[in-house]
Amino acid sequence: MSRYTQFALFTVIFVQFAWPLPKSKQESPSEEICAGTICLHLGMPQSEALSALSAEYDVKKVSEDKDDTGYILTNKKDNSHVVMNLSAADGKLKYISKDWSPAEDTAPAMMEAIYSLASHLAAGQQVPCTMEARASKETDADVKGVFLTCGGKYIRMELITVKGEPGVQLQEVLQASDFGR
Repeated sequence: MSRYTQFALFTVIFVQFAWPLPKSKQESPSEEICAGTICLHLGMPQSEALSALSAEYDVKKVSEDKDDTGYILTNKKDNSHVVMNLSAADGKLKYISKDWSPAEDTAPAMMEAIYSLASHLAAGQQVPCTMEARASKETDADVKGVFLTCGGKYIRMELITVKGEPGVQLQEVLQASDFGR
């Protein structure tokens, strides 16, 4: 398993169980996150989303408990890069995140990715945004994150150090207000 996939799996588990995420100011069903030609929204039927995504991506179940089921999506040709994380409860999508992390691990590449994502998020929105910084230290991991929330979406920018190995993550996220609380 690649180091990037290990970071992604750690994040899925950490996000779902350990770190409560910022609450969006509003939850709008018209807000969506797209992977390729497939656009997802909160409340979308899980079966419909997984069926559509399976045509373009490998979909793997990574967690399941009484409250929700988590999935990761990877490219069919190169499954070392996680494209999206999803969680569903009661047959509906409750959490959707798309990875925008650059393939090249340099400061200019990360800044370009942050600018691209922020421009994408701000396009056509006339809503105020808030910013929050958080840090968490676990036994094997240290996470420092900045969250930029605009309307029903937020950007999560994180520096994750697992067993002394640093990695960065940049995600666009939609999350139901009752998810992970």
